Amino acid sequence: MAIVRYRGFRRRSAKTALVNAKTSHGDIQIHNTNADASAESQNGDVHIANVTGNVQVHGRGEDLDITDVAGDVAVDGDYVGDTHIRRMSGILRIKSSREELTVAQLTGELSLDSGDLSISSAAGPIKIATRDKNVSIQGANSRLEITDSHGDIAVHFTEPPRNTSALPATQATSS
Repeated sequence: MAIVRYRGFRRRSAKTALVNAKTSHGDIQIHNTNADASAESQNGDVHIANVTGNVQVHGRGEDLDITDVAGDVAVDGDYVGDTHIRRMSGILRIKSSREELTVAQLTGELSLDSGDLSISSAAGPIKIATRDKNVSIQGANSRLEITDSHGDIAVHFTEPPRNTSALPATQATSS
């Protein structure tokens, strides 16, 4: 059974049913579904876990937490609290007024808040454009393209990259 919670309501639906939750106030929780999931929030937290399809999140809110997704994840909007995205097999895309990023496969975790963006254990290319954030990449193993104005960049590769990575020379530190 898939469990969907929003606006204080709890609903159980077939585990393979498409899940689409929308609220103007309140939190959204979507857990344990074998289908695509979509959440649209205008104010509140969004928590999504254990989805075997694709995930789309739109709108704005506070905290965003997405864990264990077998498909792609697309986030379009501003979530001003803490954002945590963990273990996903597909492509991650985030687009907000403060950053735009693409990660080919996130085997570890992405954490994002008002001043920092960190990624640990990502497979494949990573592309980030942001401002006023410190960017930290741990366990990179492929091409990086990072643009960051007014922030520090720190990168640790698991092994020396085979492809060229684009990092601003005045801000990049690599170990």
